[in-house]
Amino acid sequence: MLFYGNDMLSYNVVLDGSDNFPTKYLVSDACTILGIPNVYGAILGFEGQVSVFSYNRGPSYRCCIHTTVTVPTLRAGGGMI
Repeated sequence: MLFYGNDMLSYNVVLDGSDNFPTKYLVSDACTILGIPNVYGAILGFEGQVSVFSYNRGPSYRCCIHTTVTVPTLRAGGGMI
């Protein structure tokens, strides 16, 4: 997902399913600055998480996840989104 110029301003919400922490932090920071809700989703194998950040100036992904988490090596049949 790439945004050029003010493209991100034309959206009401951003869905983040990225698979690396630098991208998650970048999307979170952009949503926080622009005041756009960030819907975060992740899966690992048969487990998943979903959350909404930066809604009504609430906490961001960066506020809740302070450091990069080590993710185990993925095998066939598993995945992380």
